[in-house]
This record gives sequence, structure tokens and C-alpha cells, in this order.
Amino acid sequence: MPDQQNEEKQARLLAPDEVQRLVDERVRQERQRLEKQLAQERSARAAAEKELAHQQQLRQEADLRRRAEEELDRRALPRALAATLRMENENALRESLDAAETAFRSAIETGVRERLRLPLSVPAPRGEAPASRLTYRDAARLYSSDKEAYKKRFGR
Repeated sequence: MPDQQNEEKQARLLAPDEVQRLVDERVRQERQRLEKQLAQERSARAAAEKELAHQQQLRQEADLRRRAEEELDRRALPRALAATLRMENENALRESLDAAETAFRSAIETGVRERLRLPLSVPAPRGEAPASRLTYRDAARLYSSDKEAYKKRFGR
């Protein structure tokens, strides 16, 4: 009986090269599993970082849009101008606000002058100092009271 038990033990025991092969296979499988898990974790981290950057960009754009609207209100300009502003950063916003304000005010002034048919400036008569320029009201009075003097002064 002891011989039989020894033979069974011998049969259950593996040769050293078989043990090494099994250990190598197990290490290879574990390495593959860990590499796959690491790749998934890296991918998940990259996606999370990308989402975080996107959320930060949206927050920054919303903050710049809010600042632009506040500045437009402060300058008494229509909020619709916000759509024309560059909102990449603070400097671009400030520069585009200044340009939009200048263009808007110039367009308003031109429209008002065209509507009222005012010259861009009422020139002083030849030989008179610029301080003698007429206001619009005075020019209108001159036109209604003495059209010839008005034509002589303004060439109209």
C-alpha cells in the first residue's frame, strides 16, 4: 500500500519544466489582464479630463457672456451686440466691446444726422472764428428767417 501511495504522489507531482510553464502561463495571463485594466483606466481618465476641460470652457464662455452683457448694459448698448463680440478671453472681449461701441455710436449719430439732415458740422463762415459756429437751432432759425443768408453760409 505505501508503494501505491508513493506512485500516486509521484503522478500528482509535476516536473520542474511543467511547473515553470504553468507559472509562465499564469504570469502572462495576469499581465494581459492588468494591461487591459490599465488601458481601460487610462481611457476613462482621458475621457474624464476631456469632459472636465469642456465643462471649464463652457463655464468660462458663460462667464464671459455674462460679463459682456453687464458691460453692454453699463455702456447703455443693446444686448444684441453680444452676439458680435469675440469672447476668446478678457482682452479680446474688451477690444471687441470698444470696437462695437464705437461702430454703434457712429451708426446712431450718422442715422440721426441723416434723419435730421444735419451737416456733420456746421462750419463757421469764412473769415470768422470757429467759436462763431451755429448750433442746429440757430441754423434752423437762420434758414427760416433768411434763406439767402443760410445758402450763403452753408452753400445749400
